[in-house]
Amino acid sequence: MPKNKHPLQHFFPDIGKEHAVQRSANKVGVSGSNIPLAVDSYLQRMREIFTSPKADSFTETLVENHASVHDKGVESALRLEQKIAREEGHHIDIDQGVREQMKENLNAQTQESFERWLTYLTSSDSDSIPDWQKYYMLRSLLKFGSYDKNKQKFNKRSKETVAPYPELNSEALAMVSEKLTEHFAEKSTQSDTVWDNLIDGGSFGKIYSHAMITVVANASTVEQKEIIKGSWTQFAKGGNGEELKASLEGHNTGWCTAGGTFARDQQKAGDFYVYYTQDTDKKDTIPRIAIRMEQDRIREVRGVGPDQEMEPQMLPVAEQQMSTLPGKESYEKKTADMKHLTSLEKKNTSGEELTKEDMRFLYEFDCTIEGFGYKKDPRIKEIIATRNIKTDLSIVTGFPKSSISVTEQEALKEGVQYHYGNLNLGSLTSAAGLTLPGTVNG
Repeated sequence: MPKNKHPLQHFFPDIGKEHAVQRSANKVGVSGSNIPLAVDSYLQRMREIFTSPKADSFTETLVENHASVHDKGVESALRLEQKIAREEGHHIDIDQGVREQMKENLNAQTQESFERWLTYLTSSDSDSIPDWQKYYMLRSLLKFGSYDKNKQKFNKRSKETVAPYPELNSEALAMVSEKLTEHFAEKSTQSDTVWDNLIDGGSFGKIYSHAMITVVANASTVEQKEIIKGSWTQFAKGGNGEELKASLEGHNTGWCTAGGTFARDQQKAGDFYVYYTQDTDKKDTIPRIAIRMEQDRIREVRGVGPDQEMEPQMLPVAEQQMSTLPGKESYEKKTADMKHLTSLEKKNTSGEELTKEDMRFLYEFDCTIEGFGYKKDPRIKEIIATRNIKTDLSIVTGFPKSSISVTEQEALKEGVQYHYGNLNLGSLTSAAGLTLPGTVNG
């Protein structure tokens, strides 16, 4: 990459001319004609926003503006529902209520999947990824449609697309970041024809797809994940991270430590503990738990479940190791919450009645359920999806089920005293005659 060009110009040739970039440059006194500096000023401005008190509202606006399903997508989904119903000998009437409910459901899954990327790439978990690469990833992500497994590529997102954004795998992203850094290094001695060709092509979809395929190629089997016997390995502070990184590669942990310079940077900051379980040769090689230290205290604890959550069967192993390390106090609530959630999951699966206290915990009345992943433990939604929500909430709140709403359409009816879920009134054009629930839990 020539010194007078910014890496982002390779992917977005006209980025230097964009209004937002020029405006950011002018605010800090940088000439708009100096495109590398202008782009960097824009990226710095974005970093400042995401670390400011405005971050939450800015994130909410981004998600709503860029991850909402278009009306054409809603209509396409409804037509598919009608087609399936006809084939099964049924008929579905599509009124405004059905249409709004479909849009709400589609928006929920699409926005949640986009927010997962946004949350990760703006959190400290991804600090080793340069800002320009984060921008490239997020901007490219907006074009991703569904994934074609046969062609091993992402379809282009259109106004009729209702598929959620793809799974985020931080191990694959770390691999992509490493290859991008190598590719654009001024005096790079690294050469990988496959990766270089993919990056030269400019498609993040193809680059990320290749990384995902590489990561999952040697992933542990379900049977191996049932094994909990294993041992801890300590990677001492100050190491170069190479041994740590090599032990994680190809296991689809989802940990960023398995890619790029993350392992080096993290081990430089503190000890790193990994718990490995047995492989088919009875050797402890399959990574299941990571405990990262920083400034001689626990900085991060991760598992290999969805969103790096701790697998329930591995929780006692993690808890025992954490009890020997400084900084364990900040993880005591997470450990207790995960134990309670595992207990609820077992009760719910076996058909055992949940107590009122269980329900208060599940619906997070008194405090937020904390886990070890960077997103909420998916079991919360999975359990709630099997429940009669209004019945549960009626038991907890004392309100009759008729006074409880769980959709935006229900929430705007008279007599609703308690609403469960988010309540977005942005589509309303008038507040005349508007009645709101007494309490909103969203």
